[in-house]
Amino acid sequence: MIPQERVPERTCPACESIGLMSGSLIKELSPSLVDDALQIAQEFIATGFKCPVCGLVLKNLEEISVAEMEPRFTKTRRTDLHELYEADYEPEYDNM
Repeated sequence: MIPQERVPERTCPACESIGLMSGSLIKELSPSLVDDALQIAQEFIATGFKCPVCGLVLKNLEEISVAEMEPRFTKTRRTDLHELYEADYEPEYDNM
């Protein structure tokens, strides 16, 4: 299953209020070190939009494109080495 994310701060094309854009993760870039923490940029493709003020709902990428909204967005998440590689290197004695 492809992870879904919500990113606020999208302007509604009908009333110019702030709405929520949902999307599917399409790629994750290599981690970079920023302020002693790892940051990973994630790129999403829009799958829906909802405005809580006027009630506008865009249900798919086609409707978002017709509304002339940018269908791609990027989100940055912070992590550390332990969290990033924990699942790959579990000690064998934990599986007994």
